[in-house]
Amino acid sequence: RKKHLYIKRVNPDFKGTSIDKELVRISNLRWFLYVPLIFKDEPIGLLSFTNYEKTVNLSMDQIKSIEVFCSQVVGAIYNSYLRNRIEEERQKADRLLKNILPAKVADELKEKGYVKPKLYRNSTILFTDFVEFTKHAKAMSPDDLIQELDRYFYQFDEIISRNHLTKLKTIGDAYM
Repeated sequence: RKKHLYIKRVNPDFKGTSIDKELVRISNLRWFLYVPLIFKDEPIGLLSFTNYEKTVNLSMDQIKSIEVFCSQVVGAIYNSYLRNRIEEERQKADRLLKNILPAKVADELKEKGYVKPKLYRNSTILFTDFVEFTKHAKAMSPDDLIQELDRYFYQFDEIISRNHLTKLKTIGDAYM
């Protein structure tokens, strides 16, 4: 209903929706105030204020204050949701960054916003390419293709790890 429901004194012939009647029946309430939690004009929950022992008469000002509190609860729920989403996206970005860059480079980039170039007097770079992979990939389902690449690249990662080397990046079916 997107609006509060306040019953000052609950009596046996209470007239409400079937859900309201059932709640009253099973709980033996004296009074109750239900305030929907509304986000973007849609109910996302319900806050229930009740008492089983004595009747309390709430003024409209008190009910309005409770409704303001409930809107603040909705704001806190939404903020928590946004923080969780931001954290999930940050973790995804971190995984992607570490997948395409060496871990030390990715960490420095996250920490400083840039990567200071390093001079290596001697280095060797290995480029791999699977012969006719594109031709074979056309005949594979996307899931099978990803699993196949993952299997190959996992083996390369193992070799890199055992030999204390650094993976620079993967590009399609190429491993650098």
